[in-house]
Amino acid sequence: MGSALGIAVLTTPFFSTLTSSLRDRLTSTGLSGQDAEQLGGVVTESAGSMIPSLSAAPRTAAAADAAREAMTGLEVSTYVCARLLVPALAATVFVAAMTATATTHACG
Repeated sequence: MGSALGIAVLTTPFFSTLTSSLRDRLTSTGLSGQDAEQLGGVVTESAGSMIPSLSAAPRTAAAADAAREAMTGLEVSTYVCARLLVPALAATVFVAAMTATATTHACG
């Protein structure tokens, strides 16, 4: 349960920021607000996997560039989150070892 909650806490701001940033970038390329919202939703829901498909079509290449820029802007926060996982994993191992030691002493 802890890891699921951690993932939710870390990914919610990531995808919220991605959605907002991408929508702004897409409207700056000339898309209407509704089109930017729809296209941004597709990119966000696919976690960026749609970007190569958008790049392949000349009509949506500018949108692909905007999506790529929005994803790159979040790269730093992704690395920070990954770095936070290391001490969390170490704490989990430490707690598990302490629990096992306490259980052994209580039973022995």
